[in-house]
Amino acid sequence: MRQIIFCFLILFSASAFSQRDKSVQYDLAYYSDSLGTCVIEFASKQIKRIPNINDACISPDGTRLAYVVNINDSETSYIIDLNTLNKTKLNIMADRLGDPLWSPNGDYIIYNVHQHLKDKWQIGLLETKTNESTFFGINLDLNCPSWTLDSKTIIAQDLHYVYKFDLKGNIKDKISIESLGPTQAISSDARFLISSDGQYLIWPGGTHEYYPGAKGPDEAIFIYNFQSKIRKQLTPNGLVVCDLFINSHDEIFFTGYVNGTRQRNIYKINLKDKTPTLLIKNSAYPTSRYK
Repeated sequence: MRQIIFCFLILFSASAFSQRDKSVQYDLAYYSDSLGTCVIEFASKQIKRIPNINDACISPDGTRLAYVVNINDSETSYIIDLNTLNKTKLNIMADRLGDPLWSPNGDYIIYNVHQHLKDKWQIGLLETKTNESTFFGINLDLNCPSWTLDSKTIIAQDLHYVYKFDLKGNIKDKISIESLGPTQAISSDARFLISSDGQYLIWPGGTHEYYPGAKGPDEAIFIYNFQSKIRKQLTPNGLVVCDLFINSHDEIFFTGYVNGTRQRNIYKINLKDKTPTLLIKNSAYPTSRYK
């Protein structure tokens, strides 16, 4: 009888451990120069490598990744469960498909889309519950879409304006980039973000510094206060930034290059910080849990 009870306890413990393992919520997804796509749980410092996946974005609850694959010269998207590694094919396909980004409530994923025979970039919106996709902004040549934290508004830019769209693709508002302060270089890769309280617009913009061999000026993180109409540089000169992502705590994760070097690292900063925090060396493309 003791042996039976002992065996039962072993099986129960193994089952409980398995359930705990399946419930891991990772904090950050990123691309490591040595390991490829990875996710990390900060509290335990547990790192999990997800092989053969590129252009990935972590879900708001930290349990799944959306990513893009190329199939017969067209691109489509999948979701992978980070605990079971089960994959689900999504009903979206285009000539070019990139920059997947979950809505903070997890109901949608947006993409930058280049449809076949179309010469302008647009937005693809996929509803995760129905696995149905729609496209909009076909005439605007839109870049790097993002979300407001209430999941009701999509933001994108065309190098001249920052647009706000509703979930049906209607333009709710647009902001002239020239109105944000003194003229600066804006890249098509610049993702514009809005703070959780809606008070700040955040983006990577050109400074007046150049490093040898660069094709354009260094980029720093800038913030614009809608109420005071004041623009400020958030990150210091000498740290070239890209790949911005913001969560519900207004923590901004980004890829940074120390001026004049090729080493890229992942940093974090918030709206009140003056010094970025180095998180992960030799890595890029961070996306975070929203909460």
